Amino acid sequence: MTNILPPPPPPKMSFQDLFAISKGEHQGVWKDLWNKGTYHYWDRGEASPSLVDFLKDHSEIIQPSSEPLKALVPGCGRGHDVNLFAALGIQAYGLELVESATEIARKHGDTLPPPPSPGTRNYITGDFFSNEWLDRLETKQFDIVYDYTFMVALDPAKGLRELWAERVASLIKPGGVLICLEFPLYKAYDLPGPPWAIRSETYIGLLETVGFERIHHDKPTRYLPAGKDTDMISGWRRK
Repeated sequence: MTNILPPPPPPKMSFQDLFAISKGEHQGVWKDLWNKGTYHYWDRGEASPSLVDFLKDHSEIIQPSSEPLKALVPGCGRGHDVNLFAALGIQAYGLELVESATEIARKHGDTLPPPPSPGTRNYITGDFFSNEWLDRLETKQFDIVYDYTFMVALDPAKGLRELWAERVASLIKPGGVLICLEFPLYKAYDLPGPPWAIRSETYIGLLETVGFERIHHDKPTRYLPAGKDTDMISGWRRK
């Protein structure tokens, strides 16, 4: 009797393959990944050491004022950077596209000690480019916005980087600060995303156009593995 072997398993799709076969429906891919709890592609289990060091070295950015500082992290994932801001006494908001993502972030935050007053952790579901989530908040602008892997997850071929720059400018108070962990600077432009390749010059072209002035541009001494020895971190003051 002939033994019939089962067919070999299909090859595992890469992260970029999932987006390539979506025919441009990238939001659907993100929603599906979060709904399945498949965040291992991007979650590294901690706030970026580059951001930790940057906030320590440039503490003037987070000095308390008459009102508690408010920070926004678009595409916050499990909320590690939100939790970092909150632990520094900042009212921190993490935005994600789908409710399953914010629920995962919220549950993770609940495992941590309460942040010191006036720090808070807030997780919001919504489309970054829509005002629907913003209308649910008392605050309409933020003192700090932090971007890491969010802008480079937007397809540059669709003009989304320019829309991101305009949107982030509208979300930051005059005098407020945008912090960008610039990644992936090492990646060739002809390789598929997300994340799509970018260079520091791209940030300059996008952000100076919408009223930002670069006030810091440093090479971190500590990195998450993906950007080791290649990332830069920049600070931008909204005029």
